[in-house]
Amino acid sequence: MSEPQVDNPQYSRRGWKIAGLGLLITFNYAFLFPPVGDLFFDDGFSYLYWSIFTVSIGTPIAFVGLLLSIRDKWKIGKNIVIEIIFLIALFGNAFFWATLGTIGV
Repeated sequence: MSEPQVDNPQYSRRGWKIAGLGLLITFNYAFLFPPVGDLFFDDGFSYLYWSIFTVSIGTPIAFVGLLLSIRDKWKIGKNIVIEIIFLIALFGNAFFWATLGTIGV
């Protein structure tokens, strides 16, 4: 077993690897391309349901990945502004999809 490095801490990109997968799943844009979506989905609204499903799966994955990245950067004293910006965008996207049904009320 190797000893952990105490003198020269290194930044691990494991958080961004997890967050990248979650962000890719979360920010799907099937609803922006209805002609392309019609090739894969039969009716007009199933791609909307697919988007809600992928947002509900991708948001927690991206959230955990960004928190891991923030923790790793915080330990070595790096700037975490990019992670904060992505967290704000992630929560904005989740809020949009969570309140989508109340637009017409």
